[in-house]
Amino acid sequence: MSNYYLLLPNSSSPRAVLYFLDSGGGSYDEELLPAATNWLAATAAALASRLGSALPSLVYVHIPSPEFAAAFPGAPGACEGMAEDGITPTVGGNALVTTLLAAGGARAVFVGHDHGNAWCCTYASLSLCYARHTGYGGYGNWDRGARIVELQLEGNATAPGGVAIRTYVRMEDGSVNSEGWL
Repeated sequence: MSNYYLLLPNSSSPRAVLYFLDSGGGSYDEELLPAATNWLAATAAALASRLGSALPSLVYVHIPSPEFAAAFPGAPGACEGMAEDGITPTVGGNALVTTLLAAGGARAVFVGHDHGNAWCCTYASLSLCYARHTGYGGYGNWDRGARIVELQLEGNATAPGGVAIRTYVRMEDGSVNSEGWL
């Protein structure tokens, strides 16, 4: 299991945190193990204790949690982007969304796995987003693209946590879709 985080500083202190979680795949079961969500909860609590509060956070995990299937297609206006593939969540349930909501600060979860999808939907207080098929390996022959995430860490006192997040999918032909602010 390889889970880690990256703190994003501004001029003097961390302003956001990126979490990267191992959800298996390949020769391993496609699941987010309890050890991963336990690590996430403990790490988020330790960072909040050290820094004085929960930082705005983004989570990257390859295989979507079951909440992705519950979020799509969502209420009108709750989803933006392209849905050209099914939703294949982790086997069994996992506590990712519950853990993130309890930890505070979580803003979005980004996944791959279902290569034809490039959408974001609102679920609870989170944005759940697919990244698109970026390369020439794997399965499917969808047009290639990649989700871009831009964080504005300074001068955004009106954004939640003072961090504004813009995301979109830049397609290989240069076009843009699934664009919005989280």
